[in-house]
Amino acid sequence: MKLRNAMLSSAVFCGLVLTGTAQAQTDNTDNTAQTSAGELETITVTARKRAESIQEAPVAVTAVDAAQIEKLFVHDLADLNHQAPNFTIEGVGAIHRNAAVIYSRGIGYGGVDLGQDPAVGVAVNGVFSTSNVGALSNMADVEQVEILRGPQGTLYGKNTIGGVVNITTRKPGDVYAIQGSARYGNFGRQNYFLAADLPLTDTLGARVSFLSQYSDGPYKNAYQAPAGTAPTAPKHLGGDDVKTVRGTLVWRPTTKFEADLVGTYMKDNSPSVGGQNGSIATDALSAFFGHPGFDYRTAGAPYPIGPNDPYTVYRNFPSGDHQETTALSLNMRYHGEGYDVVSVTGYNRTTNMSLSDYDNTELNFFQSQFNLHSKQFTQELRVESSGNSPLQWVVGAFYSTRKWDGTQLFYSLFPTLNNFIDYAKQNDDSFAAFGQVDYNITSALQLSAGLRYTTETKDIYRIKSHLATLPTPAPFVHKKTWENVSYRLGANYQIDANKMAYASYSTGFVAGGFNTRVDTDFLTGLPYAPEKVKAWEIGLKSDWYDHRLRVNLAAFTNKYDGLQVAAFIPGGGFQYAIVNNAFERANGVELEVTALPVENLLLSASIGYLDAHYTSFFANVKGTGAADYSNLHPTRTPKWTARLSAGYDIWLNGHGKLTPNVSYSYEGSHYTDLTNVAPGYQKGYSLVDASLTYEAPNGMWKVSAYGKNLTNTLHRLSAVPSSGYFTQLYFANPRTYGLELTVKMEAGQ
Repeated sequence: MKLRNAMLSSAVFCGLVLTGTAQAQTDNTDNTAQTSAGELETITVTARKRAESIQEAPVAVTAVDAAQIEKLFVHDLADLNHQAPNFTIEGVGAIHRNAAVIYSRGIGYGGVDLGQDPAVGVAVNGVFSTSNVGALSNMADVEQVEILRGPQGTLYGKNTIGGVVNITTRKPGDVYAIQGSARYGNFGRQNYFLAADLPLTDTLGARVSFLSQYSDGPYKNAYQAPAGTAPTAPKHLGGDDVKTVRGTLVWRPTTKFEADLVGTYMKDNSPSVGGQNGSIATDALSAFFGHPGFDYRTAGAPYPIGPNDPYTVYRNFPSGDHQETTALSLNMRYHGEGYDVVSVTGYNRTTNMSLSDYDNTELNFFQSQFNLHSKQFTQELRVESSGNSPLQWVVGAFYSTRKWDGTQLFYSLFPTLNNFIDYAKQNDDSFAAFGQVDYNITSALQLSAGLRYTTETKDIYRIKSHLATLPTPAPFVHKKTWENVSYRLGANYQIDANKMAYASYSTGFVAGGFNTRVDTDFLTGLPYAPEKVKAWEIGLKSDWYDHRLRVNLAAFTNKYDGLQVAAFIPGGGFQYAIVNNAFERANGVELEVTALPVENLLLSASIGYLDAHYTSFFANVKGTGAADYSNLHPTRTPKWTARLSAGYDIWLNGHGKLTPNVSYSYEGSHYTDLTNVAPGYQKGYSLVDASLTYEAPNGMWKVSAYGKNLTNTLHRLSAVPSSGYFTQLYFANPRTYGLELTVKMEAGQ
């Protein structure tokens, strides 16, 4: 036993340059019951649209369950950053600050234009959103998050060439139960959560939950309003004020039928994110108005002459991000003889109004009010095999329709921008038919093949930017339909009961579209083509030492064609165009390790290596004419990402349990914008998080102290060069810490 533990510990610590996520054994107040398990628990995922062990799914997937989410003290989806190798998720920083910027294996989307679709899909209870606006707020009362990396177009459809984030919310339990928590921390953090499970009848159960999140934020607004005038901008920025209500009904009238109905309402009244002025030498804000950006230095100057405190800004405009979202999902399943019929219905309605002071100075240089409205309905119907037949299959159809419109009103000291308004609206209809078969040639060898046909129609109704006091100009109206066939071929081989190797080749695409922020009929009506990928992947899933050590490995080569990269047109009055002539190759390796070297000690680690570069990029990126930009670094493609974590349950001889957790993450150097401007360069950085939790002997309550970014590392979320007028710069939060009390009670305790 000592020799085996020594070998296991050596293997684990040799792998601690890696990061991974795996589910530890379930907490149990009976220490004997916990230690007798002595192995990593099986994790169930739905990567292939059916429930199976993560070790049996021939795809790179990381799962984060409810227990891990609690240990991470998750506030929003961005707290899952670095949970998977070669995968990053952060806030956009700018307007619509609840928008999710997700990059996976060298591809993603960092904007907020509803006319452009993201490259990594986010689904809640099987319902995909075609926009990343509001996606960060999807972590209320969540049961599990699955992070699928690589193109998932066959089963999941368009806009998943980088991967999929599958979010499943909690369902009601079988007994009456109530759970509540309160979290207090620095920067005025106050979070409150309350949920109740209500088994209404033998076949009908309900769960209701409420989450309130509030903080002042780390940014200080140092702007002083002129004497005799009231301040219009808040004193604190970068905080949040979000309230989420969710109701869930689960109906099981017979053993053959089940239905889950989930309704969510979210209201966000957050103060605007506190972006910093990052203007460079050639920006008008620096060159002509004397406001150089953060850390700006003139040649030979020993000290920066721009702002030197990233969290002190000068806002003279009433800033805020206000959003209301109503979401409904209905999942129904009928169990037949050897098959299941599955229906997934979704509805999402969002309104958003953002007030932004982009220049972050006391000048009335550039501000805006942005109003968005969006409605989306989706319906998926599929029939899939059940049982243990050598042939597993799924066929289905999917329909989606979305309508959105957006109005932006500008205020500026530039006469060509001040009091100008523009408008765009769009209808987007998509239909797909798909199927996949998995066939066991032998008991060890399985072959897979999948196909998906998609047709999509988009129109655009665009009113160009014009002086709000003048008559509205004639709109630009255009329409186009795209078609695509995506497919996947794969094979996996069961080496033994605990080891499986797999290989796959797959394709996928991101939908084409129209430029919604340009001011000519020609550019508006010039559609950009779909973004496509061809991907090769090989991998290994393995458990060792009686399921006490788990090692998963994946290597990939992705070829991205026709990338949809967006850039401001310098001097173009903030026109924003999609450039569709970039080609990228991304090669990488991902390794995830999880281990229980001794009872109650859970170690996990992973590392991602990524070599992403443009193979061709000849386009008009800067508005000065077409040129070769293949020497640029693709956005948000660090060469290395890594995460290490450790947690140890210390049982206190019948007096409860004490659990320290610590994690270390690393992200290599990268650029956060298309044109690789200096303010957007983020050098490699590390983050350290830690927590200490005491749980009562009966498991009814626990109290935790936590800290994030304990080393107070400064790192950038994004830089946004804006038409040569100025550059916006956004930072992640500094050190945060707090206390959380959680209470859980069940009937019969």
